Amino acid sequence: MSRKQQAKRTKIQIKGKTPDTPTTSVAAICSVAVLPYAHLVLSAGDETGQTAIMPGWRVHMLSAWLGTVCFVITLFCLESLVQKSKAIAFRSTIPWAPFVVLTGVATIFRVHFLIVIVAACAYGAWMYWRKKRVLPVAN
Repeated sequence: MSRKQQAKRTKIQIKGKTPDTPTTSVAAICSVAVLPYAHLVLSAGDETGQTAIMPGWRVHMLSAWLGTVCFVITLFCLESLVQKSKAIAFRSTIPWAPFVVLTGVATIFRVHFLIVIVAACAYGAWMYWRKKRVLPVAN
Protein backbone atom coordinates (compact mmCIF):
# COMPACT_ATOMS: atom_id res chain seq x y z
CA MET A 1 0.00 0.00 0.00
CA SER A 2 1.46 3.34 -1.01
CA ARG A 3 1.73 6.31 1.32
CA LYS A 4 -0.84 8.23 -0.68
CA GLN A 5 -3.44 5.49 -0.24
CA GLN A 6 -2.60 5.15 3.42
CA ALA A 7 -2.89 8.92 3.99
CA LYS A 8 -6.21 9.01 2.16
CA ARG A 9 -7.52 6.12 4.23
CA THR A 10 -6.42 7.75 7.49
CA LYS A 11 -8.05 11.03 6.46
CA ILE A 12 -11.40 9.32 5.93
CA GLN A 13 -11.17 7.57 9.29
CA ILE A 14 -10.34 10.81 11.10
CA LYS A 15 -13.08 12.72 9.28
CA GLY A 16 -15.79 10.23 10.26
CA LYS A 17 -17.49 10.37 13.60
CA THR A 18 -18.58 7.51 15.77
CA PRO A 19 -22.22 6.48 15.46
CA ASP A 20 -23.45 7.80 18.75
CA THR A 21 -26.23 6.79 21.07
CA PRO A 22 -28.84 9.35 19.92
CA THR A 23 -28.59 8.27 16.28
CA THR A 24 -28.97 4.59 17.11
CA SER A 25 -31.72 5.35 19.64
CA VAL A 26 -33.78 7.36 17.14
CA ALA A 27 -33.43 4.57 14.57
CA ALA A 28 -34.55 2.02 17.18
CA ILE A 29 -37.55 4.17 18.15
CA CYS A 30 -38.57 4.45 14.50
CA SER A 31 -38.33 0.69 14.03
CA VAL A 32 -40.38 0.02 17.17
CA ALA A 33 -42.99 2.51 15.94
CA VAL A 34 -43.38 0.55 12.70
CA LEU A 35 -44.06 -2.78 14.45
CA PRO A 36 -47.69 -2.23 15.58
CA TYR A 37 -48.65 -0.60 12.28
CA ALA A 38 -47.10 -3.41 10.23
CA HIS A 39 -48.77 -6.03 12.41
CA LEU A 40 -52.14 -4.29 12.06
CA VAL A 41 -51.89 -4.09 8.28
CA LEU A 42 -50.60 -7.64 7.86
CA SER A 43 -53.16 -9.19 10.20
CA ALA A 44 -56.15 -7.47 8.59
CA GLY A 45 -58.35 -10.33 7.54
CA ASP A 46 -61.84 -11.57 8.15
CA GLU A 47 -63.97 -10.74 11.20
CA THR A 48 -62.21 -13.38 13.33
CA GLY A 49 -58.90 -11.53 12.96
CA GLN A 50 -57.14 -14.46 11.30
CA THR A 51 -55.51 -13.99 7.96
CA ALA A 52 -56.37 -16.51 5.34
CA ILE A 53 -53.11 -15.96 3.51
CA MET A 54 -50.48 -16.30 6.27
CA PRO A 55 -50.27 -18.11 9.59
CA GLY A 56 -49.95 -16.02 12.75
CA TRP A 57 -46.26 -16.68 13.34
CA ARG A 58 -45.41 -15.46 9.85
CA VAL A 59 -47.38 -12.24 10.39
CA HIS A 60 -45.40 -11.57 13.59
CA MET A 61 -42.04 -12.30 11.96
CA LEU A 62 -42.87 -10.28 8.86
CA SER A 63 -43.70 -7.26 11.02
CA ALA A 64 -40.40 -7.81 12.87
CA TRP A 65 -38.60 -7.96 9.52
CA LEU A 66 -40.22 -4.68 8.45
CA GLY A 67 -39.07 -3.18 11.76
CA THR A 68 -35.47 -4.23 11.16
CA VAL A 69 -35.57 -2.88 7.61
CA CYS A 70 -36.91 0.40 9.00
CA PHE A 71 -34.08 0.43 11.57
CA VAL A 72 -31.36 0.00 8.96
CA ILE A 73 -32.87 2.55 6.55
CA THR A 74 -33.41 5.13 9.32
CA LEU A 75 -29.90 4.59 10.64
CA PHE A 76 -28.48 5.08 7.14
CA CYS A 77 -30.44 8.30 6.63
CA LEU A 78 -29.44 9.71 10.00
CA GLU A 79 -25.80 8.74 9.55
CA SER A 80 -25.69 10.31 6.10
CA LEU A 81 -27.05 13.54 7.60
CA VAL A 82 -24.52 13.48 10.44
CA GLN A 83 -21.50 12.30 8.43
CA LYS A 84 -22.36 14.28 5.28
CA SER A 85 -21.18 11.28 3.26
CA LYS A 86 -23.25 8.39 1.95
CA ALA A 87 -20.21 6.12 1.68
CA ILE A 88 -19.33 6.52 5.35
CA ALA A 89 -23.00 6.14 6.29
CA PHE A 90 -23.19 2.92 4.28
CA ARG A 91 -20.05 1.58 5.94
CA SER A 92 -21.45 2.33 9.38
CA THR A 93 -24.87 0.75 8.72
CA ILE A 94 -23.87 -2.37 6.78
CA PRO A 95 -22.79 -4.24 9.96
CA TRP A 96 -26.42 -4.06 11.12
CA ALA A 97 -27.59 -6.01 8.03
CA PRO A 98 -27.55 -9.40 9.84
CA PHE A 99 -30.62 -8.17 11.73
CA VAL A 100 -32.48 -8.00 8.45
CA VAL A 101 -31.17 -11.38 7.33
CA LEU A 102 -32.01 -13.05 10.67
CA THR A 103 -35.61 -11.85 10.72
CA GLY A 104 -35.97 -12.54 6.99
CA VAL A 105 -34.87 -16.14 7.45
CA ALA A 106 -37.16 -16.47 10.46
CA THR A 107 -40.03 -15.17 8.30
CA ILE A 108 -39.42 -17.70 5.53
CA PHE A 109 -38.66 -20.68 7.76
CA ARG A 110 -40.29 -21.26 11.10
CA VAL A 111 -37.67 -20.32 13.68
CA HIS A 112 -38.80 -20.05 17.30
CA PHE A 113 -39.23 -16.40 18.24
CA LEU A 114 -37.17 -16.73 21.43
CA ILE A 115 -34.16 -17.84 19.38
CA VAL A 116 -34.60 -14.81 17.13
CA ILE A 117 -34.97 -12.42 20.08
CA VAL A 118 -31.93 -13.78 21.95
CA ALA A 119 -29.77 -13.81 18.81
CA ALA A 120 -30.84 -10.29 17.82
CA CYS A 121 -30.26 -8.87 21.32
CA ALA A 122 -26.86 -10.53 21.63
CA TYR A 123 -25.75 -9.38 18.18
CA GLY A 124 -27.09 -5.86 18.73
CA ALA A 125 -25.29 -5.47 22.04
CA TRP A 126 -22.08 -6.88 20.60
CA MET A 127 -22.26 -4.66 17.51
CA TYR A 128 -22.98 -1.51 19.52
CA TRP A 129 -20.08 -2.27 21.88
CA ARG A 130 -17.79 -3.08 18.93
CA LYS A 131 -18.62 0.15 17.11
CA LYS A 132 -17.87 2.16 20.23
CA ARG A 133 -14.56 0.34 20.68
CA VAL A 134 -13.36 0.20 17.07
CA LEU A 135 -14.36 3.71 15.95
CA PRO A 136 -13.13 6.17 18.57
CA VAL A 137 -14.52 9.69 18.52
CA ALA A 138 -12.33 12.02 16.45
CA ASN A 139 -11.96 15.54 17.78
